[in-house]
Amino acid sequence: MKASDRIHAYLAARPDAQAEESDLDPLAAGLLDSLEIEQLITFCEGEFGMEFADDELTMENFATVDDLAALVTRKHAARAGS
Repeated sequence: MKASDRIHAYLAARPDAQAEESDLDPLAAGLLDSLEIEQLITFCEGEFGMEFADDELTMENFATVDDLAALVTRKHAARAGS
């Protein structure tokens, strides 16, 4: 399963996700509060076995699920190359 699919599955399992449109990107729509974003970060770090550096926690990297998945993919590629 691709990183974006795993992140979407995590977000779809949130209790308030049922009220959202199924094709809506909750990151792009600004539907996550600061606690939910912190929980998403914790999920990604555990699910993908990595840690985000402080300088990676930017609006650009968390603007959409695809942006976050791209960051995860880049970090995995960098780790595999080292």
